[in-house]
Amino acid sequence: MTTLDGQVEALFPLGGPYDADTTRAAAESIAALVRYLNHATYHAESVPEPATVDAVLRSLAAGTSGLDQLLRQLGQQLDGQVGRFGGRLYSDDGRDAVGVAAAVLGDLGVARRRLTEAAAHLQDAAGQSSHLGVGEVR
Repeated sequence: MTTLDGQVEALFPLGGPYDADTTRAAAESIAALVRYLNHATYHAESVPEPATVDAVLRSLAAGTSGLDQLLRQLGQQLDGQVGRFGGRLYSDDGRDAVGVAAAVLGDLGVARRRLTEAAAHLQDAAGQSSHLGVGEVR
């Protein structure tokens, strides 16, 4: 696979296999890509025309929309772990582990609601940016 999308798919195939190390690596890769975009978009040559803005916005809108499912599933996994690990679950800061897990689940719910709004705004922005172009000087 020679495309960048293909390289990502080769590293993180949608059909698995799935394990904790690869899951962590995928999340770390998202953070690294955001750092890259933060640096790249500072430079005009990386965003030479409105079509680039549009393409990035569309990808970010799609990714943001997908984060809702990710956060929901992480919450479901954590909720199941609370039940599965029972009294073995602990918090290293001395707080009640079940209470900490409940706080995490609450924060995930808030994040999901805000992501839904952010995704809608990104989709709207992409819908508008798709109309922009650069014409010939007259």
